[in-house]
Amino acid sequence: MLGGNRGGLGRLRSCAGRLWRGRRRAAAMAGGGGMGQRMVWVDLEMTGLDVEKDQILEMACLITDSDLNVLAEVSTAV
Repeated sequence: MLGGNRGGLGRLRSCAGRLWRGRRRAAAMAGGGGMGQRMVWVDLEMTGLDVEKDQILEMACLITDSDLNVLAEVSTAV
């Protein structure tokens, strides 16, 4: 199970929701012409390296355009 507990998964979903809202704002700022060549960058800080045993402590996400300009970002402690 992701993060080792249900609470962590709920917080991850909350983070994903905020990221989705940021993505919509970024599309609106870009003139609403679709997302084009966007990239999503995800960084997880964990208690260790074993994905089956260790838990997620912090998550950060960025959405960039093809020139690597940051369009939206979110970070949260899990």
